[in-house]
Amino acid sequence: MMNSASRTAAAVLATFALTASLAACSSPSEPSEPETKIEQVEEVETQAPEVSEPQWTTVATLTGNADQQSDTITLSGGKTRVTYDFVDSSGYGSIIGAIYVLTEGTDLMTDGGIPDVMISEAGAGETILRKSAGDYYLKVTSANANYTVTVEEQK
Repeated sequence: MMNSASRTAAAVLATFALTASLAACSSPSEPSEPETKIEQVEEVETQAPEVSEPQWTTVATLTGNADQQSDTITLSGGKTRVTYDFVDSSGYGSIIGAIYVLTEGTDLMTDGGIPDVMISEAGAGETILRKSAGDYYLKVTSANANYTVTVEEQK
């Protein structure tokens, strides 16, 4: 039979053996290499869409030396520019002119109106008008001048 000292020694030895066994089982093995995925991405060069600058488009031109008006013109409500050139035809330096862009259906003589541009001396120039979308016509009144008046809309 085993005495109590022998039994204690055997129990301690058994505990160490069991602990060593468990430690061997629970110890992490060599960590495996992480899985590496390589994706090849093809770069596609994208071009920004071309942004075209707005262009001035002629909608009416009158050239002459007396009062006249254009046929109906249609404006889309964009920026509208009137360019003009008045040349003294009298030789006295005394000219007068007026430029109107009137709503279709109105009559300057019966409805009245204020000119978009008044001319009192020879020269060229331009002005920007703010007109709503709709139908209009160009009217030019002039005395002692040859002129060219153009209405353009930015599109």
